[in-house]
Amino acid sequence: METDVDDPLPLEVYGFGSAETEAERAAARRYEVAVAEAIAECMRRQGFEYVVAPPAPSAVDDPVTAGESLVRQEAWVAQYGYGIATRFPAASLDAEQLRAFLEGGEDPDPTALMLQVMSAEERAAWNAAVDTCEADALSSTPPPSDLPAGTADPALFEAINEMNDRIVHDPRYRSADDRWRRCMQERGWEFRDHREAQEAVVDRLWHVLELLVTDDPTAEDELGSVQSFERSLAGDDFACYRGEVLPVQRAVEREYQERFIQQHGDLLPPLDP
Repeated sequence: METDVDDPLPLEVYGFGSAETEAERAAARRYEVAVAEAIAECMRRQGFEYVVAPPAPSAVDDPVTAGESLVRQEAWVAQYGYGIATRFPAASLDAEQLRAFLEGGEDPDPTALMLQVMSAEERAAWNAAVDTCEADALSSTPPPSDLPAGTADPALFEAINEMNDRIVHDPRYRSADDRWRRCMQERGWEFRDHREAQEAVVDRLWHVLELLVTDDPTAEDELGSVQSFERSLAGDDFACYRGEVLPVQRAVEREYQERFIQQHGDLLPPLDP
């Protein structure tokens, strides 16, 4: 079942799974905004409100999420951990800004707030209109030529998403989580999953924020302690992921991708000669 994690996956020769360039990420964000604006215009024509959310920020400076090599990922984790407390801009925020952050958290999603005040019938009508407008927007909005592979073809994008959904629900793929837990336990950590490990850092950071708001003189030392905790935890997390999870998951992904190429080769872009 296990495989060399450095071996390229079958779809990588078509440009899938490889690290995207910043230009490609910028093109994807432009396309995302263009599609969202087309949806909003369609919704307005049907008498519905639709708020265009800003595109997700680029992950170019985070190699763990940007698809970079394992060597670069490992170096980044050693320096920043998860990038939570280690990159928190505490020095750039005054007490009033920190207090607002603590009280309000992130800006609320305006669409979610709008849907909360709708009746069940209104939400159903709104959702139906969104489905129609999304399909219209995707078919009528020409994608830029410099999009990452697969983004420009809705049929291919959907087929790959369906494959990825089957992958993450494959019992072999999910069994890797048990291997990760055992590995972390051997290193002295008790977490159900990767998300819970990150939440442990967030919980400690909230305590530091409360100290910063009150100008507590121990805040700086506490932040340093949380950052050390984060680097230690994230380092073990990454080691367990690389040693116990990644080999199994890459083998499952290889199997599904090989089958995908056989079944959907007509959707894939031609390879350069």
